Amino acid sequence: MAEPSLEKEIEGAYVVPDGWIWCKLGEVCENNPKSTNLSDFDQSLPTTFVPMTAVDQIEGTIKTPEILPLGKARKGHTQFIENDVIFARITPCMENGKAAIAKNLENGLGFGSTEFHVIRPPDEILPEYIFYFIRQVSFRNKASAHFTSTVGQMRVPKAFMLAASFPFPPLNEQHRIVAKLETLLAQVNRSKDHLVNVPPLIKRFRQSVLAAACSGRLTEDWRREHPDVEPASELLNRIREERIQRYEEECRKAEAEGRRKPKKPKNIELKKYETNEMNGVPINWAFVNLDFISTKVTDGEHLRPNVTPKGIPFLSAKDVRDDEISFENPLYVSKADSMKFRARCNPEKGDILIVSRGATVGRTCIVNTAKEFCLLGSVILIKVVYLVLSKYVLFTVKSLEVQKKLDDMSGSTAQQAIYLKDVKKLDFFLPPLSEQHEIAKRVETLFHFADEVEQRVAAATTHTNYLTQSLLARAFRGELVPQDPSDEPASVLLERIKQARAELKAKKMQKGISKTMLDFN
Repeated sequence: MAEPSLEKEIEGAYVVPDGWIWCKLGEVCENNPKSTNLSDFDQSLPTTFVPMTAVDQIEGTIKTPEILPLGKARKGHTQFIENDVIFARITPCMENGKAAIAKNLENGLGFGSTEFHVIRPPDEILPEYIFYFIRQVSFRNKASAHFTSTVGQMRVPKAFMLAASFPFPPLNEQHRIVAKLETLLAQVNRSKDHLVNVPPLIKRFRQSVLAAACSGRLTEDWRREHPDVEPASELLNRIREERIQRYEEECRKAEAEGRRKPKKPKNIELKKYETNEMNGVPINWAFVNLDFISTKVTDGEHLRPNVTPKGIPFLSAKDVRDDEISFENPLYVSKADSMKFRARCNPEKGDILIVSRGATVGRTCIVNTAKEFCLLGSVILIKVVYLVLSKYVLFTVKSLEVQKKLDDMSGSTAQQAIYLKDVKKLDFFLPPLSEQHEIAKRVETLFHFADEVEQRVAAATTHTNYLTQSLLARAFRGELVPQDPSDEPASVLLERIKQARAELKAKKMQKGISKTMLDFN
């Protein structure tokens, strides 16, 4: 595939104001200037070293430079000086916006990654103006269109940097543009900082809602209006009575058929708690463990099955999200394998899932689909009895207090994991059934409000990102500040720059000729 032609770069894609001029970036700035010979300098002289990681791609600043002795810093690295502009030439650093002005260099000397382009503006151009120009997404898009490849790495060639079209304004207007940009972008950045602080606040808000919900504070007014609801203790007695009745029926059936009696279920008895364990929670609530209010607590298949191109979705920890399960990129198993796996672990709508292994251990969601699927052993399944509201149990497990218990269970090993026996012992406060419904309704209402705030913050963040680029685009079209007819035209500046360059080149040539003649003599 042929490389894009630099000669076809459109110069003057828009009309610049009077006093401005279109030129090539290489006409006004040096690109990757020759390194100064520093062999005669004190090699222990402190200098600034800038690896690629030291450049903050969001702020466009050198955040974490190193101070190295000259002898170590200069070997095999790119050299630059105060007020040079450094610009990452390699993907993905270039696209991400890694660029900065070299400021406050130790002894005025800087060295850095060989993957930097160094742009050195003359006195007639502000380094800030160059910096903002290359920070435009439009400039980076053009640069990526001219990528060349070396040993599999894509880089912006020097030829592009030299030939890039550059809108060149008078020097005084550069000062006005830079000053205006710095003022406006500072306001935009302050807005971004405020927006960045909102998501953690929303997260804390959700946890505060859950804490209030699971302690009874959220429904204090509701209990005053409904003083005669059946206490949770009666609810638990009904659960226990139904279990005993079902167990006794199974025993009678086994005896009639000449079979051994089934083993008595462990969750048939309710663990007794002292009243001081209620810690101020409403008196008509109860303290229970997860096993007692569940008909099943199990996990998925532990052996890796035979995966098929299509079939029944086979989900793992990665498919359990905070609010729902995901079918975006599942594995599949055959119908026969699915029936075998679901004999023990059969997730259904309304069941609760908890990630039991990996980086997201403790993540919890409720099954919100009737679609058939299977689970891998990295996910625990909880089927809550019909006398308890699954959503209330979900909110309880998501609460900070229970999540802390799960975190303690998982340990501090490299492969975090929680186990069925521990999950079954999870204990928490259970309100009467009617209050469970009221709590779920209120939590969902407050969470919906939090979701709306998050959406607005995301939209505002997108807008501020767009606003930054919009301001830069206006600046380089000459629309950000008014023009002053008394400013010296940029064409005059350009001629002065060219003349200074020609004179410097002539001096270097003369110096080279003189040195050659001395060597000859």
